[in-house]
Amino acid sequence: MAELEPEEEPRGRRIPAGAIALAGVAAAAGALFFSRRRHTARVSEHENALRRLAEEIRGELTPAQPGSPQGPDFPSLAGTHRGRPVRVDTEVAGTPLNYQCLTRTTAEHAAPVAGFVIIREETILTRMADRLGLTDVQVGESAFDDRFEVTSDLPDAVRLLQPEVRDALLAARFESCVIRQGEVTVRQVGPVVGTEPLRQSLKLAVDIAEWLETWSAAPVGAEETAA
Repeated sequence: MAELEPEEEPRGRRIPAGAIALAGVAAAAGALFFSRRRHTARVSEHENALRRLAEEIRGELTPAQPGSPQGPDFPSLAGTHRGRPVRVDTEVAGTPLNYQCLTRTTAEHAAPVAGFVIIREETILTRMADRLGLTDVQVGESAFDDRFEVTSDLPDAVRLLQPEVRDALLAARFESCVIRQGEVTVRQVGPVVGTEPLRQSLKLAVDIAEWLETWSAAPVGAEETAA
């Protein structure tokens, strides 16, 4: 009677599918916990930076209260700088698992702006949009046009981007700058943890707001004459 050939020993044990899923859930939970801890630490540093800025401009700081049902989840600052109402708060976009925080610094103005102008750093995506025919506003200054994407619903948006404003934007670092009726908002990515970047955003927003009011008060054609 012929002997049966011995079966080959399995090279390794199979891991049950349930164990793999459980490990994946544990890893995701651990990553989420670490992300939240890091986020909480950054918000605390951001609040400290806002507190220092509030002392400088004699503004009012509203601390974060993430554990309270009434909130707020993020700190904010309101006050007056160079005689102009200003505020610093946080904008959150996305989902709980994938969100982005933006620190918004806003200065109020009384200039008549009948629409909006958004200035962003030029990216690969904006360049692709340009190639598809979705061109942005061009001001005719290569250093500015190459660095920024400008979108607006104003046919004369370039008038709001005179040399003084362009120079201020070129000298600053930011995610976006929005000019609209009543306010200028400068956004920076993340809860900003340094006082100096907050000062720079505050200066940029107030400088542009002041220029807008100066321009609106000037006689018609005065800016062309000055240029």
